[in-house]
Amino acid sequence: MANSLEVGRQDPRHTHAVSGRSGHALDRRGDIGIAFGFGASLLISRLAGWTTVVGPGAVLLAVLLSALVGIGFGYCPARTVA
Repeated sequence: MANSLEVGRQDPRHTHAVSGRSGHALDRRGDIGIAFGFGASLLISRLAGWTTVVGPGAVLLAVLLSALVGIGFGYCPARTVA
């Protein structure tokens, strides 16, 4: 019986990223990043005495730019190798 590495080498459809499983801890990275951003904003606001506002537009822009960078740095090397 072939192990999973041999099957992955033979059939590229069987290869997937670590976060390919539903409910995996890595699937929550975006949520953790957004929560960290809000927390940092609150911390800066309290420590420096500033008023900070994180609007939904800023969160959406950050998510879109992050996705664009991730796709760019994933697609370009993959295309070069293929």
